[in-house]
Amino acid sequence: MYFDPYSLVLLIRRADAPLVDEASAAAIQDAHMAYLADLHDLKHLAAAGPTGMGDPNEEIRYLLILHVSTDDARRLLEANPAVRSGFYEMKVLPWIVPEGAIKFKSADFPRSLAQARG
Repeated sequence: MYFDPYSLVLLIRRADAPLVDEASAAAIQDAHMAYLADLHDLKHLAAAGPTGMGDPNEEIRYLLILHVSTDDARRLLEANPAVRSGFYEMKVLPWIVPEGAIKFKSADFPRSLAQARG
């Protein structure tokens, strides 16, 4: 039997995240979203989205599924502006599923909060 390898990444709100004003937080969020859209365009990112339905007390903020090794997932996500800025830490897990069990389609990932709301 053959398996398709993925990396699951949880972005977890850091307890020591920096305090920034609303405009700075929005700029970091937009950069984060644009970065994820770029990873999707490059075929590294299969799916991504927020968790917790916006609950500000939820520690796990995002779930991402990547078509790369766990080492590559760590490398790619360390460059994510929201991780670099200290807002999130990440947990990277290897995940395999029977070959062909899951198919991801290309999608338009929003590149900003305005586009996501729009």
